[in-house]
Amino acid sequence: YDAQLYLGHQLIGRSGSPDSLRRSGLNSVGVALAALGLPGKSIETFANGADDPESRLFADMWAVVPAALGLEGFDGRGPGAALRLAEVVDDFHADSLRRARAAWALALAAADAGDDRAFERRMAEVEALSPPDRLGTGRLTTLLYGLEAARRSDWDGALAILSLIHISEPT
Repeated sequence: YDAQLYLGHQLIGRSGSPDSLRRSGLNSVGVALAALGLPGKSIETFANGADDPESRLFADMWAVVPAALGLEGFDGRGPGAALRLAEVVDDFHADSLRRARAAWALALAAADAGDDRAFERRMAEVEALSPPDRLGTGRLTTLLYGLEAARRSDWDGALAILSLIHISEPT
């Protein structure tokens, strides 16, 4: 992970780099720190680098999603992350895919908390906001359908649903 950390820091610190390269650097550092067993530092890395709307969304998702997926060491309590994600979903001036990504993160958090009502509401938002892929449904929606099947302990169904994402990839 040393090389990943080094490369990430180089992308973050490079002056004049486009935001997308800086975000890639943040992602590289954050994932490496999480893999090294430092999830708190990982979330801190994203939060400290969040100086534009896309980076803020990514940082807030990083504070919520790993915990919702049960990854060890993540507690999902990034300061204000869920509230900021809800604000993105409700921002009708924001890009629909950004809104869908925020709703998806909140749906995962609701599922983890066992809040079926919130999960269903957020899932409906993801469905409405996600652009369709080649199978006619958005990838984020497909991931939530797979999660819902897993929540019902329908493991075969969950795997079948999630395999659709791989099948829909362009060859």
